[in-house]
Amino acid sequence: MKIPSIMSTQHPDCASLPDWVHGKRITNSDEIKEALFAFKLGCDEQLWDWEGKDVDSHVVRKLLLLDQKYFRENVLGEDLFITYRVPNPDLEGTEKKLIVEALESIPKGADIARKFYGKDVDPIFEVAIPMTTSHLQMLRVSSFYDKAVVGKGEIEFHPEIERLDVKSWIGEIFPKSINIIPLVEGAEAMLNIESILEGFIDKKRVEHMRPWLARSDPALYYGNIPCVLMVKIASSKIWEVEAKTGVKMYPIIATGSLPFRGHLRPDNIDGFLQEYSGFKTFAFQSAMKYDFPERDVRKAVKKIKEHRLKKKVMDADESRELERIIGAFSEEYKETIKGMAPMINKFSPFVPGRRTRSLHIGLFGYSRKLTSGVHLPRAIEFTAALYSLGIPPEVIGMRGWGKVEKAGLKDLLLKHYTNFRKDMAFASRFLCEANIAELKRKGLISKKTAGELERDAEMVKGLDIKIGPQNLQDENHILLSKMAVEGFGKLSSGEMTDVVERAAHIRKSLG
Repeated sequence: MKIPSIMSTQHPDCASLPDWVHGKRITNSDEIKEALFAFKLGCDEQLWDWEGKDVDSHVVRKLLLLDQKYFRENVLGEDLFITYRVPNPDLEGTEKKLIVEALESIPKGADIARKFYGKDVDPIFEVAIPMTTSHLQMLRVSSFYDKAVVGKGEIEFHPEIERLDVKSWIGEIFPKSINIIPLVEGAEAMLNIESILEGFIDKKRVEHMRPWLARSDPALYYGNIPCVLMVKIASSKIWEVEAKTGVKMYPIIATGSLPFRGHLRPDNIDGFLQEYSGFKTFAFQSAMKYDFPERDVRKAVKKIKEHRLKKKVMDADESRELERIIGAFSEEYKETIKGMAPMINKFSPFVPGRRTRSLHIGLFGYSRKLTSGVHLPRAIEFTAALYSLGIPPEVIGMRGWGKVEKAGLKDLLLKHYTNFRKDMAFASRFLCEANIAELKRKGLISKKTAGELERDAEMVKGLDIKIGPQNLQDENHILLSKMAVEGFGKLSSGEMTDVVERAAHIRKSLG
């Protein structure tokens, strides 16, 4: 069975919109065209996202009709794949039942594909569960599909007057089962991913699994360095589970184009594949697809498809020491973000939306909770806001380096975060130290928070990493970040959004 290498996702992190979008946002109807575009770009999997927006459940039929010749040559379910991301009912508020609608639509796609291809093929057979924290969440979704979606085929209508069951009435239901992808996003879940995987394997017979590690939300919660190290620990534990259970693992990593969210971009493809060599499938979010020349993206696609997964397992002592490093940086990061949160939340509405979203009234909504009483926007808006203000989030909390160096753990950090200096050098080009003082003067951050940010900047300088613009484009970005700070509270919402967009085009990613 083919395992996809590149998953196209619908994360709205692009500065630019493709020319086939009419308007300022990618709409639900545009996403059918987008899936075809992504497949022709070289992606072999499309994430169909049911979380937080209205969804077209007729995706299989509409895709096949959009380009029949292409899909006869590239079979959905064999060569190309559609994977659902469904809402997690444990976290969802009013729209828990969307998961039922999503799972019920899977057999409909199978019927259409089997008719189109004239053979047994299932275009959708994998479902990702966001914010997975327990194997029980995976088992519930798997069992619901088995018992409620497929199982209803055995229901007889009125056995006392006719011998007719559901499957005889509407046809046999395919696929007979689905694969469950745990999307692991929180620190506790990530650092204990082995219990999630082993718990599921113990109850469900599977030949392989595709655990998916988030790269954005953990960075938002804990900071850039802690997130990278969490991913490395979790990746190691995935391979330990494979060795222990014999179940093949094909990990997925979802990354954005800026270092804070993973640094997947054509001009960093070699460093990226070195950093995340232990993964089989890589997500192409909107910025990767639309903010770079297509020829460069295609070169990156070629390199990813030539990439050979490398299984790296660290010993328990290394894992424990990395957790110490995570603690040192995340403590400093959280303290500063708490002081910046009110400003970030006031600024984030100026970040332009790139996709049509439905009103989401879940437990988290579209915000994220840092700690008790401190809420933040989602990772893309968060990252975009800070870059626009001239304070790249990669720099925040860097004063934790002193603790790590004092503990003699610097070399271990650099061993497991191989592109640390490269990532920090990229982000530091967009750091405007003058903005820290201006934000303090305007009362948008406290003297304490400003002091923490100044110490973070000094720590980066102390590592011989240049801060500030390195070329004319960088200088333009610094000027725009100064405009954003000076205009905060003075310019209109539209004018502020224009500044944010112009800066995003320079760095080739919204957030």
